[in-house]
Amino acid sequence: MSTQVPPSRLDSTKDFSSLVPSAFDRANLAFAQANAAFAQANTNDGGSGADSWARGTANAGFITANSASIFANGSFIQANAAYNAANNASDAWVRTKANNAYDTANSASLYANGAFAAANTSANVYLTVALSDETTSITTGTAKVTFRAPHAMTLYQIPRASLATASTSGIPEIDINKNGTTIFGTRLTIDANEKTSVTAATPAVLSTTTFSDDDEITMDIDVAGTGAKGLKVTLYYRRT
Repeated sequence: MSTQVPPSRLDSTKDFSSLVPSAFDRANLAFAQANAAFAQANTNDGGSGADSWARGTANAGFITANSASIFANGSFIQANAAYNAANNASDAWVRTKANNAYDTANSASLYANGAFAAANTSANVYLTVALSDETTSITTGTAKVTFRAPHAMTLYQIPRASLATASTSGIPEIDINKNGTTIFGTRLTIDANEKTSVTAATPAVLSTTTFSDDDEITMDIDVAGTGAKGLKVTLYYRRT
């Protein structure tokens, strides 16, 4: 992620011809960063899993940053005009106005940075992982799939399990582990003759929702049921 722009203030006792443009430059940088976040959120890092909520959130952050950038540009023009006037007339009131306009430009830059950060961090995304093929009945076992967290993240809802072919008897049960420890208080289950954990008679309960960057994630099948095929698990998370 790009470096955030720090706020600063013009010293009214000094020549600030070289400082005023920096507010303009910083606001433009924040705008460019928001543009990048907008583009990234709309392409979902090149994937195809972006949902409408995530795209809407990123778009709103982009629009906010765009408005802030325009506001900052206007404030920069005001600061420049006030600076020129201050240099042509030693007037404390004019110099104060120049400082105020400069502060406004800085505030707009920070506002744009906030929108950029929101677009980068608040989008909800999901990841679906297959624990079996589509035609072979699932079997019990630990670490049916192992991967690592791509970044720090927080689950914002209960993971879901689904089947291509339902179990004719018995209740398939799935566990998810972070660095070898389950994240559930009550594990994921799919009732017999059902294809999704959403309708399970006993809903899953999470005991852990946060993952650090590069945490190892494993998924186990604790109970297979009978004839169940095509098992998949979906994680719903927010980058943190």
